[in-house]
Amino acid sequence: GWISEQGVITGLKEGDTRDGVSLKLRAGNVLSGKVLDPKGGPAAGARVRVTQSSLGQADVVREIVTGADGSFSASGLGDEPVDVLVTRESMSQDLKPKGSAKKRVLRATAMHVAAGAHDLVITLVAGMVIEGRVHDDMGRLVQSFTLVARREALKDKPAVDDVAAFRTRDVRDRDGLFVLDDLEPGMWDVWIAGRGIVSEGAQRVQVPFEGDSLRFIVRRPAVVNGVVLDAQKKPMADVLVEASWDHPALFVGAPTHGSTSVTCGPDGKFELTAVYPGAVRLEANTTDGSALGGADLKLESGETRADVEIVMVPGAPR
Repeated sequence: GWISEQGVITGLKEGDTRDGVSLKLRAGNVLSGKVLDPKGGPAAGARVRVTQSSLGQADVVREIVTGADGSFSASGLGDEPVDVLVTRESMSQDLKPKGSAKKRVLRATAMHVAAGAHDLVITLVAGMVIEGRVHDDMGRLVQSFTLVARREALKDKPAVDDVAAFRTRDVRDRDGLFVLDDLEPGMWDVWIAGRGIVSEGAQRVQVPFEGDSLRFIVRRPAVVNGVVLDAQKKPMADVLVEASWDHPALFVGAPTHGSTSVTCGPDGKFELTAVYPGAVRLEANTTDGSALGGADLKLESGETRADVEIVMVPGAPR
């Protein structure tokens, strides 16, 4: 709670003993105030983090827990403005059928506050948490996935340059539930990704968020297997088979292009996994370009399309 000081001792020689050296610590500025809950009552047990930055020096950080009346006091501050972050956990009802309680985070910030302010009042804001559930198009809960959120670009700074603009969570939950907490206020795009999941468009959410819990219905990738044949219907080895498709943009905009490819084996057989369901184009090419073939497919979510035949025809050698 004090400001560190340094002194200069001159004229020391090897082996000297200097007695009576004293350093005087400064009390510095004292920041005090009160934290209120969203209803205006005192927020006891809230965590207050005060950060003061000075050019060329390490940040001064004070961490305090508010008292029963919501009050706090941070001493030993310099003259530069401080940033204040306040968080507190509260209990709410989650999405589980039994309605068991779980923790949610209330949050508030005060930026560039005078270090000697004595009457600072900070009110915690509810809704700094986004929660929801994920299931597939068959109604089954998705128990393993990655949750990604991206904050909309600020007017004076692109979101891609702002570390705080992204949140990711690797979720493992038997009920398909997710929670994103400690979010900055603003507009957020939220989407689901992961193995065995077809990523659809993002959902846009305004934080603070007080709406219904989010629901994501994800589709399952398709699988295509078959064989590559020559004009005499004999298997062809070492032919590159590529599946390509267009799918809706993750964010607002034009559709994007996706593809996956594999080289067929000595028996001409191939299998393509993680294929986006919908209209898919198959194209096969020999390495020297001497033969090519293709097929158009319409695939359903989670479908396995078997026994696809691609018949190669002579092409222009490279």
